Amino acid sequence: MTGDTRWQGRYRGAADAPVLASLRSAFERLSSARLTRAALSITTLVIAAALLLFAATVLPRYANYVRSLLPPAAPTVAGLAGRVQYYGDGHHNLLAPLMTYKLELESRLAAALRLGTQVSPEGVESALRKRGAGSELLRDAPRLLEQLRVLDLAQSRPASPPVVSEGHFREMVARGDRILEQLEPDEQR
Repeated sequence: MTGDTRWQGRYRGAADAPVLASLRSAFERLSSARLTRAALSITTLVIAAALLLFAATVLPRYANYVRSLLPPAAPTVAGLAGRVQYYGDGHHNLLAPLMTYKLELESRLAAALRLGTQVSPEGVESALRKRGAGSELLRDAPRLLEQLRVLDLAQSRPASPPVVSEGHFREMVARGDRILEQLEPDEQR
C-alpha cells in the first residue's frame, strides 16, 4: 500500500468498545502516513527477508534432497502385501496363512471332485475312489484334510492355539499342491 491508499469504514459500536476505537484510530493514522521511496523500499526488503527466512526454515523438511539425509521412514504396507511381509520374516505363527490355504485347497478339491460345498476327508476319499485314484492319493488327501481340520478346531482355543512353523507350513502346502496337481486334467498342467 502506498500513502495514497484510503481506509474507509466504521465498526458498529466502536464508541462502546475502546479496543476497536483504538484500532480504528491506528488505521486512520496509518492511512495518512507518507512514506518516502527509501522507507517503502526498506519495508519491502524487510517483508521479503522475513518471507525468505520462513521459506528457508520450512521447505527443507519437505524437499526431496533433504529426505536423503534423514533416516528412512518405515514403510506401511497393508492388505495382502502387508500380511505377506508380516509372515515372511519367519518369526510368526503361520497358523492363519495355513487356514487360508485350507480354504483354498478345499475349494479347489470341491471343484475338481464335484463335491459341492461340504468338503470332508471322507467325502474326498469316496470321490477319489470313484475316480480310480492311486493308493498314495487315496491315503494322503484325506489325511491332509484331517490334519488341517484338527488345526482349524484347535485354533479356536485362545489359551493355546497350535503353532505352525515355516517348515510345517511349507510341508503341508507342498502336500496339498501335489494332490491338486494329480487331480488337474492334463491340458491344464
